[in-house]
Amino acid sequence: MRVQTSLYPLRVNLKVNRSLGLVDDAGDDLLRLQISEAVNPWRMQSGERLIDDVVFAEPDGPLSGRLVLLTDMDEEVERLAIPPHPADNVQFFRLTQQGAYGIPVSSAQVGEGVWLVCGERPLTFLDEEGEEIEPDEVLPVPYPLNGRYQWAAQVNLTLPVTVTVGNKELLSLVESSSQPAIGRPLLSDSQQIQGLSRLVQPTFASTDITMTFEYGGERLLKQASLWLQGQDGWRWQRPLAELQQQGAVTWAGAKLQIHLGELLPKRPNFYAAELRFSLQPVLPVPLQFAVVPGLVAVPPVERQLYTPATPPQVILQGITETNVVRRDGMAVALLSGDQQQIAWTDLRHEPRLLLRFDQVDIPLAWSVPHFMAWLEPKPDKPFLTLEELQRTTLQAIGSSSVTEFTLFLSGQRGRHFPLKRGRYRSFIGHSQLYDMVRLRGGEQAVEVKAQVGSDVWTLFTVRQRPSLTQAFVEYDEAEKMVLFHTGLTEDWRGNGRFVAESLTNPFAPLIEFAQRDVLKDLHILSAPLPSGAYLFRLELDGAWLPLPETAVRFTVGEDSDELIYAQQLVQEIRQGQLISHSLAEDFVLWWAELAEADEAALTPSTLFQLATVPAKAVENFGVNHLQKLWSPLAALQTVQDGVQWLETHGYLPAWVLLPHTITLKTTERNFQLRVYPMQAMEGGRKGRGYGRWRFSNGEDSPKTAVFVEWRIFSTMQVQVEAGIPDEVPDGDWTAVTLDDVYGLHFCSRCGRLTGAKAFTLPDDILQAHFHAQATADLRDITVSPEYGGHRLLADYIPERRGEPLLDIYETYEVICPMAITHLPEPPLPAQNILNHPERRVQLLALLREVRRYATDSEPLSFWGSVARLLSQWQGEQNVEGVSVLGQTAVALGILLRTAAYQPNLFDKLRKEANLAEMDVRGLLADLNQIVPEYVQWGLTWAELLYRHSYTRFA
Repeated sequence: MRVQTSLYPLRVNLKVNRSLGLVDDAGDDLLRLQISEAVNPWRMQSGERLIDDVVFAEPDGPLSGRLVLLTDMDEEVERLAIPPHPADNVQFFRLTQQGAYGIPVSSAQVGEGVWLVCGERPLTFLDEEGEEIEPDEVLPVPYPLNGRYQWAAQVNLTLPVTVTVGNKELLSLVESSSQPAIGRPLLSDSQQIQGLSRLVQPTFASTDITMTFEYGGERLLKQASLWLQGQDGWRWQRPLAELQQQGAVTWAGAKLQIHLGELLPKRPNFYAAELRFSLQPVLPVPLQFAVVPGLVAVPPVERQLYTPATPPQVILQGITETNVVRRDGMAVALLSGDQQQIAWTDLRHEPRLLLRFDQVDIPLAWSVPHFMAWLEPKPDKPFLTLEELQRTTLQAIGSSSVTEFTLFLSGQRGRHFPLKRGRYRSFIGHSQLYDMVRLRGGEQAVEVKAQVGSDVWTLFTVRQRPSLTQAFVEYDEAEKMVLFHTGLTEDWRGNGRFVAESLTNPFAPLIEFAQRDVLKDLHILSAPLPSGAYLFRLELDGAWLPLPETAVRFTVGEDSDELIYAQQLVQEIRQGQLISHSLAEDFVLWWAELAEADEAALTPSTLFQLATVPAKAVENFGVNHLQKLWSPLAALQTVQDGVQWLETHGYLPAWVLLPHTITLKTTERNFQLRVYPMQAMEGGRKGRGYGRWRFSNGEDSPKTAVFVEWRIFSTMQVQVEAGIPDEVPDGDWTAVTLDDVYGLHFCSRCGRLTGAKAFTLPDDILQAHFHAQATADLRDITVSPEYGGHRLLADYIPERRGEPLLDIYETYEVICPMAITHLPEPPLPAQNILNHPERRVQLLALLREVRRYATDSEPLSFWGSVARLLSQWQGEQNVEGVSVLGQTAVALGILLRTAAYQPNLFDKLRKEANLAEMDVRGLLADLNQIVPEYVQWGLTWAELLYRHSYTRFA
């Protein structure tokens, strides 16, 4: 069974070493997959992930059920139903050109040629004279068809043919005018890239490709059309009869040949080809092939076994280094004559690479015998400790020719490990390998080597750790020295790093004293430290060594400062006041440690204090620790990571952050480019939108719709990329990306932008930019300068007056990006705090005051963003479907985060809303008890606005 090439959107978190498995219809235990195949996705330029073809061939597993794609953490990404298997009494299959698998066809579509066939019993084929046609080869019935069929073969047929079982006629095969012919199509070219894996498309070094159909030519010529589509969006279609008149189609008897040389553009592309009767496809699966003009590939030797000791290599010529997409476990070297040498050390899959040309990605792979062993999880340093080794899993994969591999230690006899179906997996702590290493005592480092055939390489290294139970530290106040006594009787070699951790200020960075390559019994280290309490720490070869904590703790100066510090924090906690910014980290740390011990009782005062600490106070904590303390704190931290937030949630709607259009004034020549932003972050200095730009000086010249993307380059500048969409979007500009457009070009002589819906600019555009020179110098602004493009820099100028963005969207019938889609409101609870009369009055008063203050504020500010957001959500029946509860929760979140960043304004707002500080604590405590998800939602929206408002970057 073959799983076709699959594409997954960018939001799917696929990197490497994922698995595709089979479960039965009721199978929910994803850890017990009966069949599992590793997949290694490629990230396409479009942002999607490509998963290569996977062929399930093991003789067990479910014949029906579900395909499940899993991450390396066994999290389910997608689940697909397995389609029904062929069920005819006699089932024919057409082989693909590469011979990787068979495509089922109906018996009415069988004509002359080579076919695979399955039957419930052995079949006999009789020709027109009644003579028996011997099969080319009797084959085993493939998985998963062996539940229905008992016989399979490959046969070469010339119609008419009669198919019988014993004396009973089952089927008569004759040429039919009513069925579309689908004789096995072949693609041929003298410049076809040889040696490629069966699981990738045929690839050619020229467009002089011939598509051949061995039979059915006359019917195809009269009725069929050829449809071609390139990955870059190129499309083409013509009737075959018309192509015959042009000489691109030849027909001789039953054979039909289509010559693609003059039909395909002379540039790299990945094509899908179809024949259609009317609009119905003739072929059940389109033909896929790739063209890379001028490509020469010297493949690895097919019969050699490749390992990390002798990695496979491919030499490519005719492309540049930039066309090769780098991957972990792959090395690219430049040879003479513009040749690229690709070598693979990660052999969990057959050697494979991705060639990238503008918008086109072309995968290549070579089938060679290979073996690979590796550890999971992958070590984060060049060695393991014995404790880490015990918790590690050893995995291996090999071709069918490899049945076992050997592991050994220097000077010892090796142990053999068998491969089952080409795989090995074992928890090292329960295997003989762990005993091999553990019993090799007295050595600081032990290398474990692997061997397959004559190839030997180091698989991993295990390092022992010295025992420092007798270690202690002294501090010489007069000489400002730390004396570290290790307690070792013999020197220990290793890369040691001596540091101190401040206990007085837990969030201060580690203080490094020195580095040594040998541990001795005594180390005297210069340590001019400020007063406070410290903990001495030792890192050896990238791992922290356990030290007796009480013996390595020391104090510099007196403890009075530390005592005053602690007393101030305790005083603020007990009084329930806003925590000082200088003490906020310690406050969160104190409560986080209590939460870890399940002793954190979050009173209204504590909730208020946690909700009003600045984001900087939580940036050094793990999300899991904050989540255990109070989930809104973890949410506040996630907002600060702009890159992660963008990947998870996408851009914010631009109208929330910006009131009007923006102007991008180019650094060179000061041309002003007006942009209508659709999505933005970082105060609008990172975003996407569209413009209507003139590409010439004439005032009457037409305006062209362009897609624009910009990002922060420096304090005052942004880098701009823009292009012309193939088709102007029907209102939804947020769906456009740079991969969907034809890049604009910058003229180095006049500074203007120009472009066209073409990958090669037309002559009239080029000539318009000669500027008295022999040629034009136009550079694509969506391509980096090192690859021949241009970095277009511009001053970022948000307009302070003019038509509101929301009105502009309506004028041009542009779909407005909705804020509630970016961060949806939680489901309305059964118990609503607004049903409580006193709380309802307080919350509505707060909402009213926040809205009033925001409306009266500068549009290009945090409060201007608040005004636009709440205006969209105002009232019971609003366009964004936000409930009154949701609006009041956001208003409370804004008030609390204002306390974190503008304490004086916090006091002003709560007083204007007739709220005492005790009332604010009570509202927060009640919401946290009744609708905790709304507390987190409100605080997150408030933090988003503070994090990305224009004033933060102005």
